[in-house]
Amino acid sequence: MIPIDLSGRVALITGAGQGLGAAMARTLHRAGATVVINYFPDGEDVNRSLAEQLAAELGDRATAAPADVRDPAQVTTMVSNVFNRLGRLDIIVNNAGIIRDRTVKKMSVQDWQQVISRDSSRCSMDSQAPSTPATTCAARSSPETGSSPTRRSVASSNATR
Repeated sequence: MIPIDLSGRVALITGAGQGLGAAMARTLHRAGATVVINYFPDGEDVNRSLAEQLAAELGDRATAAPADVRDPAQVTTMVSNVFNRLGRLDIIVNNAGIIRDRTVKKMSVQDWQQVISRDSSRCSMDSQAPSTPATTCAARSSPETGSSPTRRSVASSNATR
């Protein structure tokens, strides 16, 4: 493993309450970054609970932040809150996405539109949020859509549900 020191940096990871997003939050936190764990505000507060549990596990340099990344106003509010609370935002990991447990050929039109809506617009909206000196960590294209990150300044993955 290549040692990296992210002390003093702030990282926002979308869809970070579980799965790959949570693993990225843990990794960035271990490297010294303050992490903002974004979650989709669902009706049962399941995502909130997962994000808050992860923030509690990580401690002082971690916080949970709700936002539906398909909604530009929510993304702008979330990023503004990060700046107001932490004073900076250095890293954005565009991880939020949804998948359906079936092949594209077996998806309904509605399922396909939900996947495309979340996965294709998330990189653009997160990256267009108030000007940030985001730092690239890694990038990965989406296996469901064949999409790739829209900017070099953000990292992207597609692993959450």
